[in-house]
Amino acid sequence: MSDIFFTELGLHEPDYYLGVGSSSHARQTAATMVAFEEVINEFRSDIVLSMVM
Repeated sequence: MSDIFFTELGLHEPDYYLGVGSSSHARQTAATMVAFEEVINEFRSDIVLSMVM
């Protein structure tokens, strides 16, 4: 479903798609944290910036 938002709003595709999917709030939060950790570990960055629109 999120693809339509990128298309309709003319947004660039994200660099990473965490693929969390639908579930309870707690399960979505946990899945997001696990998937995000994998991205962070790949780069070993000193800082992470998040942009919310």
